[in-house]
Amino acid sequence: MKTFFVPCFVALFGILQLEKAPPTDTQPKTETKTENPVLETDKLSFKIKAPPSSEAGHLVRISYEGNPKLAKFDCSPSIGTDFLTIGKEAVSSFPLPGQYTIIGAGSDEDELILETQVITVSGSISPLPPPVIPDPPPVIPPDPNIPPGPKGLKVLFLEELNDRSKLPQSQLAILQSTRVRDWLIKHAAKSEDGKTVEARFWDDDYTSEHLRFEKPHWKGIYEKAKIDAKSLPWLLLQDSIKNTQESVPLPKIESEIFELFKKYETN
Repeated sequence: MKTFFVPCFVALFGILQLEKAPPTDTQPKTETKTENPVLETDKLSFKIKAPPSSEAGHLVRISYEGNPKLAKFDCSPSIGTDFLTIGKEAVSSFPLPGQYTIIGAGSDEDELILETQVITVSGSISPLPPPVIPDPPPVIPPDPNIPPGPKGLKVLFLEELNDRSKLPQSQLAILQSTRVRDWLIKHAAKSEDGKTVEARFWDDDYTSEHLRFEKPHWKGIYEKAKIDAKSLPWLLLQDSIKNTQESVPLPKIESEIFELFKKYETN
C-alpha cells in the first residue's frame, strides 16, 4: 500500500504543474519598429500682418507669426527701398501714394510659404521744385599776352608724368585714350607744316630747355596753364577762331571731356 501511494502522488503533482505552466510560444519573436510621429509644431507656419492703410512717407510696420527660419519682405510695385527686418517685424516707408501689395516669404530647409497683403497709401505728392539751370560760363577770350599762333584750337594737357600711376583709372584712360587723340587730330588746329596737331601732353616741370624748339604761343600757353592749375592733371583749351579759352581741371571720365570738346568741334 505504501509503495503504491507515493508514485501516484508524484505523478498527480506533475500533471498539476503542467496545467499551471503558461503555454510556450514556439514561433520566434519579431520586434516591430514604430516611426517617430511628426510633431505638429515641426510643420512650417507663416502669416503676415500689416495695417490696411498708411500715409505716404510714414513708417509702416509689418509683423509675422509662425516659425520660419528665414523671413523676407518686398512689395509690388517696388518702392525702391528695402524692408528692415528686426526680430519678427519688418519696417519700411512708402514715399508715394497708391496701392501696394506686400509680399512676405517664410521658409525653412524644406518648404516655402508666400503671403500677400494689400496696403493703401494716401497723401499728396509734393510738387518738384523747378530745375535750377546754371548760368552759362562766361566767355573768356584768349590771353592777349599769348601769341596767337595758327588759327583754330590748341589743347594742352598739363600733368605730373611721374604720378600717372597714382591717378584714378578713369583719368588715366583719358590721357591714354585713342579716341581723344583721334578727336584732336580731327578738330585741333595744324601747325605751319599743315601736319603737326596743335595739342600737347606736357609735364608741369618742363623748363625753357625742354621748350626751346617750341613756338612762342606754346610757351605762353604752358605758362598760363601752370599759373591756373590748382590741381593736376589740368586742361587748357584756346580757340582763336571762336575767340574763347577754358582752363579747367581734367574731367574725371572720358564722356565728360567729350562733352567739353563739343563746344570746339569744327564740323
